[in-house]
Amino acid sequence: MTINTKGLKSGDDYHQGELEKRAMAVLGNVVPAWKQYANGKKTIVFAVGVKHSKAIAEAFNAEGIAAEHLDAKTPACKRKEALERFKDGKITVLTNCNLFGEGFNLPSIEAVQICRPTVSKVVHFQQIGRGLRPAEGKEHAIIIDHSENWRFHGLPDTHVEWSLAPISIPTNKFATKCSCCDHCFLPFPHELKTPIRLEKDEEGNFTPVYSITCPNCLTKLDYRKGAGLALEPEEEGAVEEEPLEGKLMEIILEANPEYIKEIDQAIAKQLEKGHKRGWVFHHLLRDFSGTQFSVGDWRYVAHQLGYDLGWANYAWRDSQVFASSEF
Repeated sequence: MTINTKGLKSGDDYHQGELEKRAMAVLGNVVPAWKQYANGKKTIVFAVGVKHSKAIAEAFNAEGIAAEHLDAKTPACKRKEALERFKDGKITVLTNCNLFGEGFNLPSIEAVQICRPTVSKVVHFQQIGRGLRPAEGKEHAIIIDHSENWRFHGLPDTHVEWSLAPISIPTNKFATKCSCCDHCFLPFPHELKTPIRLEKDEEGNFTPVYSITCPNCLTKLDYRKGAGLALEPEEEGAVEEEPLEGKLMEIILEANPEYIKEIDQAIAKQLEKGHKRGWVFHHLLRDFSGTQFSVGDWRYVAHQLGYDLGWANYAWRDSQVFASSEF
């Protein structure tokens, strides 16, 4: 039995919460399928979420099959110990959630059990690739797909035409269109860090203008948030511009106790939801007082997330741009 994805909302991938509910509904088929096709084989299992991954590990252990679960929150020392046990054959099945899709290489893996549907071709091939590394005495790998990803993305030997050529994305409120070639794309984050100028309208309101490059025709464009169309810069002097003014300010290196509470709340939510660390920065800007943080507050964030303190300088600068452009 496969996991039903019909009707699930998907952007870059399926909505994890609803997908995990559907995956749990077919949990009882995972161990029987493994016994039928990969019994005794060193296996890595890809699950939808932490709850799903733990449930799969428990199901294997209940059948007398040594299994362990790992995820991004597993302490590094325990993760290392578990991987050593897996490598040495002390455990047969290793379940995980968003941990071993890439950057993990253990050629002795003999089987991959996919219990995580995905709309991403890249994620699909990263998952099955964990079992395709050659090893001494290993003639083939077994792939058990409970997601039917293969129907949408192909089998391991399917030829895929990978390309670095830019692909125009559907028009949306975050995308912009090049006025020269009509290519629709998202500006790179680094292009939106610092505006090249401010434009003042008739009412005296300022609009930040950024310099971006179309990835298709490589034309330099002027970008204004929400405009939908990025234009080639007009000739110098054609538009009345308001010069950017510099100012001195005190750099505060101590964290504000009130903001520490907000930061701790945001990090707790990030861990609870299983988001990546970068999510905290955007959450603090949009839902908390991140635009008012000092360098000291961002240093506290950096320390709590395990970043280098230098990250705080960039975070503070980006938060000021965020505030001025009303992102």
